[in-house]
Amino acid sequence: MTYVLGSHHVTLSVADAQEDVDFHVKVLGMRFIKRTVLFDGSVPIYHLYYANAAGDPSSVVTTFPWAQAGFFGTRGTNQAREVLLSVPEGSLDFWHTRLTGHDIDVANVERFGRRRLAFRHPSGIEYVMVGNDGDDRIGHPGYGVPQEHAIHGIHGVGVHMTTPDRMVEFAGESFFAQEGLAEEGSVVGLQLGEAKHGNHLEITVNRTDDQGTWGYARAPTTTSPGTWTPSTTRTR
Repeated sequence: MTYVLGSHHVTLSVADAQEDVDFHVKVLGMRFIKRTVLFDGSVPIYHLYYANAAGDPSSVVTTFPWAQAGFFGTRGTNQAREVLLSVPEGSLDFWHTRLTGHDIDVANVERFGRRRLAFRHPSGIEYVMVGNDGDDRIGHPGYGVPQEHAIHGIHGVGVHMTTPDRMVEFAGESFFAQEGLAEEGSVVGLQLGEAKHGNHLEITVNRTDDQGTWGYARAPTTTSPGTWTPSTTRTR
């Protein structure tokens, strides 16, 4: 039987290329491993790749900066919208100081009984840092991020759903998710496959927000950064 062992990368639709590079490389200290071009339509779009030191599977974040193509998106429900990053246990104080030092608003949040850091990409996409013990993926030290605090890779993805039961059922049937890994209030946490890291899926019940877009997009320039998120976070 063929089944999913874990994740390889997540792909995001963002706005501008330079601010995306600056955020992932100069703020988060990730390794810029590759730049290619997506020829989809009349305007070629960069495809940017970031990762940990070795570019391990489950560590790669890729982005399409769609500003020049003029596509728009809206944050909402039935949409993947949170990028969860794994960092060394005990490094959250370092990251809180570093992110605020770069004028990024950071919130201390708690999920499944543990502290996390929530902040946003310049395009509005929601990022969350999760402290993990025993993650043997080696982070990339860059732009003042020391090895002992460097990002291991992807922890997982957060999805907001109006009807989460079917999503949980689908994950179990299609990806052999370990159901009931964690549950807290309106959030269910699953692990897709048997890999130790990078394959967590967190499903939030969200019946408040409107339907979000699901496709290539960027943020409207006339909207304040707090009111939207470019389209989608995708797992591959």
